[in-house]
Amino acid sequence: MAPQSSDIDALTLHAKVWEAESEVMLYHIGVGAGWHCIDLGCGPQGLIGPLSRRVGQTGSVIAVNQSKELVEAAKGFIAHEHFQNVAVRLADPTHTELPDRSADYCHSRFMLAETGQADQLLEEMMRLTKPGGYIALQEPDASCWSCFPPSADWKRLKSAITQLYSDTGGDFNAGTRTFGLLKRIGLHDVNIRAAVLPLYNCHPYMRWPIYLANSLKPRLIASGLMKEDEFEHTIEEYSRHLDHPETVMISFVMTQVWGRKPL
Repeated sequence: MAPQSSDIDALTLHAKVWEAESEVMLYHIGVGAGWHCIDLGCGPQGLIGPLSRRVGQTGSVIAVNQSKELVEAAKGFIAHEHFQNVAVRLADPTHTELPDRSADYCHSRFMLAETGQADQLLEEMMRLTKPGGYIALQEPDASCWSCFPPSADWKRLKSAITQLYSDTGGDFNAGTRTFGLLKRIGLHDVNIRAAVLPLYNCHPYMRWPIYLANSLKPRLIASGLMKEDEFEHTIEEYSRHLDHPETVMISFVMTQVWGRKPL
């Protein structure tokens, strides 16, 4: 199913909300002027902005996505921001056909959560990264994803979403195993960082689970995880809960891991 405009808006919000935490990760890695970077599964924005600004005129960024709609959205973002050092490629992130050993930094976010293709993705990232270059993953861990005061509708929605990811080959808790994955492929100096966002005062990202659930609705219904009337009731009640000024949400953990390919 092709992404709709509402899906693109949700992915754009997702990128903006996590941008500051991504900047911290890039700072720790030391991404800077002249680096050549690849962002796999970039969506409409991904890490395009932070990477473009850091690598400067002497560096380059290639953003990869296999959705034509998301590639067009990324191109629109690049044009709007006047990034001159970024190119977008329509390709499967696990089979990009980009040159071997061409990246100082190769990044992916949420791909393991969505597809679970850890072996294929990491093999491609290892192929693309220069010896001494960095590979980084950002993946979620849903263990602390919650709202207060407690909501039975939120628990029902979270359970259905995370179970659907698992049932279709993904893993919304992929962030719990990425450190081990980078260790096992032989990277050096593997680091881990965990970021959590407190959301309150009706922050727009509190509704991101609703955007996600709506995009997954046909699959949630077809899988039997939720009936249509149950889905509509849950979304309605959870939305009402979010409108209360005292409601606070704690995001999922965004687990950031990175390591260096051996020389």
